[in-house]
Amino acid sequence: MNILTILMVLPLLVALTNMITNVIKGLCSVFADHAKLVAPVVAVILTLLATAAYLEVFSVASTWYWYAGGIVAGLVVAYVAMNGYDGLYEDLIKHLKGLAGGAAE
Repeated sequence: MNILTILMVLPLLVALTNMITNVIKGLCSVFADHAKLVAPVVAVILTLLATAAYLEVFSVASTWYWYAGGIVAGLVVAYVAMNGYDGLYEDLIKHLKGLAGGAAE
């Protein structure tokens, strides 16, 4: 698996998640009230579809861990779609400092 492929697809998935979530929120006020639930569902579905497409295109055996990784990647896509790349970067730095034993700021 090529890491460059993943790094190119994730921003596309974030953009698609934002667009589809905004369309769904515009359909009904119930969806607009629960946007924090809609975005992760959309992101995970899109990421699982992208995972299945990757496996099909490159003729890779479909095993459970590909889809488990797809769910985790979908949650990362949802987090970035809701909080932006800066929020992800700040949270990663904060938690990595905590793991390394540094003072959390």
